[in-house]
Amino acid sequence: MKKFLTALLMIAMIVAMTSVALALTPGDVYIKEDDDDDYYTDDIDTISPGQTAYVFLGYYERGEEAGPNGSENAPKSIKIDYDDVEFYDNESDEEVKKLITVTSKGQKKKIDDSDPKYGWFAQIKAKSVKMSSYPEDGYDIIGDLVLEFTWDGDKYTETINLDTVSYDEADEEFEDDAKMFEYEKDDDVEIDLPDEDGIFTGVARKDFEVVASMNTKVNSSLLNKYPNADIRFYNGSGTVFPVSKGKMI
Repeated sequence: MKKFLTALLMIAMIVAMTSVALALTPGDVYIKEDDDDDYYTDDIDTISPGQTAYVFLGYYERGEEAGPNGSENAPKSIKIDYDDVEFYDNESDEEVKKLITVTSKGQKKKIDDSDPKYGWFAQIKAKSVKMSSYPEDGYDIIGDLVLEFTWDGDKYTETINLDTVSYDEADEEFEDDAKMFEYEKDDDVEIDLPDEDGIFTGVARKDFEVVASMNTKVNSSLLNKYPNADIRFYNGSGTVFPVSKGKMI
């Protein structure tokens, strides 16, 4: 009898745990963990040039009171207050304005399979930066990068929790996030493509830097034809090497 009660308690705990929604923090910046993931729950503190990310504002909840706890109506009139923030290039000691833009209306994104399963996010995007003018360590965000928005008629502010605008440090693989690779003249170049799909090789004719990423998009039309299949279909343009003043041969 004691073992049976213990088993029941364990089952009850598991059920209770699965019914609790993932707690997101307003102002934190989230992206999908990877293309196979439906959930915007992978938080970041650095955004790459050209990257799109999402700032959590509150939950999508029907019939709830308005405000940061949740609402079924989208936040509107979203804008960034640049008064108390600098994008600072440590190499040249220069301040660069407005490296991040935001859409004016909140977007509903999936965060969990429990209730509430959706959240309201402000979509932000980092400005693309040419390789010829991009600083080695990126741009530090000094001060508060603040969002202003209205929600069900009330005004709110939320600080975007980002530290830098920077390419991730390069490693042997790269996916959606752009990564920077640096080589000197006569260096052997060998970059493993993700998922063992190939290797980019060569010899550097001169010192150069390159930004690399994979560019893929879910093919929803095919996916919708096979809703019960545990697979994903992608359209992709393969590996992308944006190069400034040079050629990739």
